[in-house]
Amino acid sequence: MLTGAIASFLTSASPIHNPVLSAFGAMKGYPSSILLVTSVAAAISGQVGISEAFSPKNALVRRGAATGEGEHSPTALFKGAKNAQKQLDLARKMAAAKEKKQTGKEGVADDDGSAAKNKKKSSEDVKAENDRRRFEDLLNSETAAAMSEFNKGSGYLTKAQEEEAATAGFRGVDRKYEGDPAPAEPFTDLVGSGSENALGEQGAERLVPWLRGNADRSGDYLIVVTDPREKSNDLRRTMVSLASTLPKPMMSRTIFINADTPAENRRWLKKNKMGEGDGGGGVNIYSDEKREWMREYTALGERRWSMCLFVLQDGVVRRLVRELDADLAPSVVQNAGKSL
Repeated sequence: MLTGAIASFLTSASPIHNPVLSAFGAMKGYPSSILLVTSVAAAISGQVGISEAFSPKNALVRRGAATGEGEHSPTALFKGAKNAQKQLDLARKMAAAKEKKQTGKEGVADDDGSAAKNKKKSSEDVKAENDRRRFEDLLNSETAAAMSEFNKGSGYLTKAQEEEAATAGFRGVDRKYEGDPAPAEPFTDLVGSGSENALGEQGAERLVPWLRGNADRSGDYLIVVTDPREKSNDLRRTMVSLASTLPKPMMSRTIFINADTPAENRRWLKKNKMGEGDGGGGVNIYSDEKREWMREYTALGERRWSMCLFVLQDGVVRRLVRELDADLAPSVVQNAGKSL
């Protein structure tokens, strides 16, 4: 409405009744566009009257048109228009932010509704899911129990161990199996817990039954329990359990080979009051710090280090159990020795 009033005012036919045209007639020396914009701005702002705004005597018009400065100069008008544009942009942004906020609240409400729905759904299904889990646990435990039972044929290998040994043979894994030769040379580098020196040939002859000159004991056997892990808790538990459960004749034929130093083995034996010495009636531990004996007998494991059991007789690996379980060790060792 304001724009229409201005347009009607400016297009009035008579200069007498139209003070704008009269003003332009009197101010011939000024650019018409500057005068027009400046005068209209002054009139609109209400600071001067319509007639006064376009009067040649108006100081605002004279100063603004002549110098390009002042409150209603082109520069001031440009700045005002620029500020107005900024305000419009700010208003648009505020409106967009408000709309986005309202949309976000609606989205949150929807999400909350979905979450509640999902929560309700999960609470309804939780019993069925837990029942499935219980059934799977039961199935796995029964399978594990069945696989951990000793095979009646061997008495010392579980079904899982037998299957693993069989599949390893088909896979062509380079490791020792029952019936393979048992070399005596690796024994010479072992170090007993009561010494810092390797056994050498003489020490190996005293330890390995088939190297002895006594024909009556040439068919004797040697039980070897190995563990490549340093300070192995499994091996130490096994040594304690075997020392308390094995018959003395079988225990005297049993040795343990680990990767600890002789000094460490002595400390552990003393702490646990297990006794020490090479075949002296106590727990016989031999150090294989470089794991050369274990490497020669393939006792390091393919995927992980674990305990192994070897029963050696007449230069042959008669019985072999990989990944020996510490809890089952007493039964496994006795069954393996009796099966010879």
